[in-house]
Order: sequence, then C-alpha cells, then structure tokens
Amino acid sequence: MRLNVHFHVLWLDGVHAHELGSGRAEFCEHGEVTDGCVAGLVSAIRDRVLRLLRRLGKWPATSEAAAADADGDATDVMLQLGAAAVQGRTALGERAGAMDARVGRGTRREPFVKGPLCADMDGFSLHAAVRVEARDRDRLEHLCRYAGRPAIAESRLSLLPDGAGALQL
Repeated sequence: MRLNVHFHVLWLDGVHAHELGSGRAEFCEHGEVTDGCVAGLVSAIRDRVLRLLRRLGKWPATSEAAAADADGDATDVMLQLGAAAVQGRTALGERAGAMDARVGRGTRREPFVKGPLCADMDGFSLHAAVRVEARDRDRLEHLCRYAGRPAIAESRLSLLPDGAGALQL
C-alpha cells in the first residue's frame, strides 16, 4: 500500500488592487502560467521540502540510511514500511533503501510533464490546470470542497477492542 502524502492549494490567478482616489478595486490578472513554470515550480518545491526534511533529520541523505532493518519487532517493521512508502523507497529485501522505479517518469534531474500544466518529479507532482472562471460560484464551491476534504473519510475509521485503529477499504 503506497502512502500518498499530499495537500491541496487554491491559488488565485491575480489580485485586487485598490485605485487611490477612486475608491474602486480592480482585478489584475496574473500573467500566463506555462508548462515550464509548473515544471520549474515542482522542482523547486521538491528541492526545498527534501532540504527541510533532511535538516530536521526526517529524510535520509543516502539510500543506505533508508535501508529497512527487518530484524525489528512488528511495530518497527510497520514504521519502516510507512517511512519507505512516504519516501518512495523499497522497504525490504535485497533492494531495501533503493528508490522505487517509476516507469515513464523521466529522470530524477528533470520534471516529467504529464499533461498541460501538470508536472511530476520524484513523487512530487503539481497540477495547475484547473481554473474556475470569474463568478462561477458553483464550480468554485466544488473545488473548495474537494481541496478541503479530509485525507481519510472518518466514516471508514473505527477503533478496535485492543485500542488499535482500523481503516475499512
């Protein structure tokens, strides 16, 4: 099971600027966003997040540091499996610690553009192709509800008699 840690962001494609003396606010649209902008941004996000995680000691600097130790108890193994899933690494076996292969995703040095305004790099992806036109309140509400939904539906969670949590698939 692959853990897919992610978050949604609603990005305004412009700002309202107040005209001095007139009392009016005018919307100033941001310039066109290109595939190159999205690819550059996903690369910058990846680099900054990994740098922060390494500085905090939450991400190994080398694949050897990520190799899972299968001799631990069940709790340790589950923690190692979860950590490997988040990092996109193989947890156990002869490839322990190695990055998972992602077929058709290009190299780790350049983002893979998978569609208009969509790019992927080392498991970091950015999809900037959704746009809501001005005054389309229904579509805006739908997008806000989608972006604000919880990662796991609370109705699928339960507490087992031994105190452990369970997720119904």
